[in-house]
Amino acid sequence: MKNIASIIFLIINSIAFGQNTTSIDLKELYSQDQFEEIISKYAKEENTYDAEDLYYLAMCYYMRQDDTNCLKYMNQSIAKDNTNPKAFFIKGMTQNYMGDFVKGCKSFQKSIELDPNNGNSYCGLGDSFYNQNKLKKALFAYTTSAGKLNSPDRSYLMIPQVYNDLNQPREALVGYYVAREKIAKESRSYLNCLFNIGLHELLLRDFVKAEIALTELIEIEPNDQETLTKLIQAYYGQKKYEKVKPLKRRLYAAHARYKGKGTLETMFCFDQFEYDGKQVKAYEKFDKPTGQIYYKHVFYILDNKGDIDYSVHTENSPISIELGKAKYILGKTQGNVHSTYQVSFEADFNYEELKLSVQQIMDNKLTATASSSIAH
Repeated sequence: MKNIASIIFLIINSIAFGQNTTSIDLKELYSQDQFEEIISKYAKEENTYDAEDLYYLAMCYYMRQDDTNCLKYMNQSIAKDNTNPKAFFIKGMTQNYMGDFVKGCKSFQKSIELDPNNGNSYCGLGDSFYNQNKLKKALFAYTTSAGKLNSPDRSYLMIPQVYNDLNQPREALVGYYVAREKIAKESRSYLNCLFNIGLHELLLRDFVKAEIALTELIEIEPNDQETLTKLIQAYYGQKKYEKVKPLKRRLYAAHARYKGKGTLETMFCFDQFEYDGKQVKAYEKFDKPTGQIYYKHVFYILDNKGDIDYSVHTENSPISIELGKAKYILGKTQGNVHSTYQVSFEADFNYEELKLSVQQIMDNKLTATASSSIAH
């Protein structure tokens, strides 16, 4: 009897092993990132696989960013077993990538129904709502995700992003501080948090807190031009002008080596302030052309819509330099009219004096010595 029982046991196990050979092989290859081998060997229409095999086939296409085939095999897997929350999660992710956010919502909701404690599914659901501009539903999903043990970094970053979209900057700032505590310092998301904390503190004019966040960031990425410009603004806001000088040298060196993107390709914003109800943004240009007139520091005065009303600028004058006079004179451009003023500054000017002169022009307390039309 013992021998018969042993034979039956061996038969049962061999049958079970035979049924799961494909799954075991697929698991092993998948764990080794052998996606191409799996696809070439197993992705054949004439083969019939169980739900788990089809899941791994779909995952290979997912890793190859082949959304159509991923969805095809994941649907086949779900048709054979609709109790796997991971299958619905990947289906939702794929639908989001394909821009089908309504269907993505349904897939994530099914994944959550099967596994209510998965923070990744709530994050995916948040993305589906966010891309439909359903911001409050997205915020609820991201916040729920953040309360789960396996919440991804994205949830912590998207909470303040939604608050920004809802025009609630203070709540957004709180969200970034929370994210900074939750996200690993080694990740890029942590750097994102620091930058956004610095940016929001600048907008709220808390220059000390902006300095703290941006200083930590610049220690990690010492040549990041965006961070350097924001830290410069934090120092200007505190009138710590001596601390600006080494940062500007570093910024110019980084620009010479890497150039810049967007506005940073030609200039950088070093100060922002409000005067007489108008927003003023001060920029410094990188180029220093020789033998010709150029604008070095440009103060853009914005209207109520945030558009440029006019600008006040320091103008380099080669003739003035040849005569041994000051390097810069003040000018103003409004529409097609350019004006100059009998106000001059040396290269190492006092910023407070320059700023005061710009404000006097804004108040019409300085009279232009010459004006001319600009040809277009």
